[in-house]
Amino acid sequence: ALAEQLVVRKIQTCLTNEWDVKDAWPCITLVEGLKGMEGGIQQRQALISQSSIDNLLNTIIFPKLSRAVEQWRPADRQNRAGEWLGPWLPHLKAELASLMPSVRRKLSQSLDAWKPEHNAEQHDLLKPWLAIFDEKTLDSLSTHAAGRLALQLREIEINPRNQAGLPTPRAIPALS
Repeated sequence: ALAEQLVVRKIQTCLTNEWDVKDAWPCITLVEGLKGMEGGIQQRQALISQSSIDNLLNTIIFPKLSRAVEQWRPADRQNRAGEWLGPWLPHLKAELASLMPSVRRKLSQSLDAWKPEHNAEQHDLLKPWLAIFDEKTLDSLSTHAAGRLALQLREIEINPRNQAGLPTPRAIPALS
């Protein structure tokens, strides 16, 4: 018990002071190693008690993730929250559910401000969330994207007497 307390304190200090949430995998590997897992599969006995692991998850890791979501701006191409939040779902599914309304709101706002010249960035932004969100949420986000696409289509000039062809809106590839 004393050895576990010392190990847990050291891990807490490291996670608090050193770990960057945007680099999820080293911390996930640590948590899975402490649980006796490899690649998400139980391989051996846990190295510390489940209560100590839960304590790390709930008092250090989740609060850091929560603060990072608060600070996250979808337009920041170097900070893709779906890439660092999604891998935590197997370990913090219920806790992360409380962050999803904020994530959905921020993604919706980003889609509402979408410009066709940022097509690739929006696609990259949404891709990790396809595995995270349920169908209803994805439909809601699609509605925001469709609204933006409709605005782009309204800007196409159609002149049957002098039409060389319809220009393809730059927004269309992002939806595929």
